[in-house]
Amino acid sequence: MILTLIQLVQKRLYQFAEFVKSEKQAFVDYQPFGKEQRKLDVQPLMLKEFNNRWFLLCFDNSTQWFSNLPLDRIVGKPRSNNKEIEIAKLAELKGLLKHMYGVSFPEIGESPQTIEFEISPGRKPYLETKPIHFSQRIVEENGRFFVKLLLFVSRELISHLLSYGDDLIVKGPEAFKVKEVYRDWE
Repeated sequence: MILTLIQLVQKRLYQFAEFVKSEKQAFVDYQPFGKEQRKLDVQPLMLKEFNNRWFLLCFDNSTQWFSNLPLDRIVGKPRSNNKEIEIAKLAELKGLLKHMYGVSFPEIGESPQTIEFEISPGRKPYLETKPIHFSQRIVEENGRFFVKLLLFVSRELISHLLSYGDDLIVKGPEAFKVKEVYRDWE
């Protein structure tokens, strides 16, 4: 029987939900786009949906840092390595998630930044009723609206802010201004 992508993700979701509940570490076979398949030794900590895709948020025992693995790129069943997860890693993950937009983890030692931008008056109601992040603050100054977020800079955040087009002007930090972002991606 051929599984559809949705059935495959549902199956992976169930399999990893069981690993997360069992608090056991796992070996997984991961197939990134355009690269060779690799075997990973991970501590499955949480499942998260972002932008209509499910991810396993885990601690990679090889790199000694957190990783996100899209469930649709995991090949085969996860296998237990018979070790317990380190509960401290789950607490550390939760701390990182408080300042993340999306699923991309910051570099080791990176700190969240205050992202400031001006938003057009027409977009203000949208940001009030659907905030970008719980850290969001909107301040009005002389009829202009300024937004502050305390987040790690990520591709998901950049993509989201770029979706506002001319309705948004980044004020800081300096390295985050859109022209700088484009240069970094070239």
